[in-house]
Amino acid sequence: MEKIINDKYGCQIINRNNKLYIKFDEGEIAIKYAEYEISYEESIEAMESEELAYRVCLRAQLRNSERENTYDDFV
Repeated sequence: MEKIINDKYGCQIINRNNKLYIKFDEGEIAIKYAEYEISYEESIEAMESEELAYRVCLRAQLRNSERENTYDDFV
């Protein structure tokens, strides 16, 4: 079951199956919604202010890109 916990500062905090996700538009020219898993602490931080929400989004993107880029293609 999915429940939107917060919808402020250009992002949504979603609780789905007892896991928290942050959803936001990461498109450059066109809208492209991304959704990343975050911790409980990050969800609280993202609900405090626009600047903190932005920081949580950036950290979530970075974690995701590090998982996807193993750099095996460059060796």
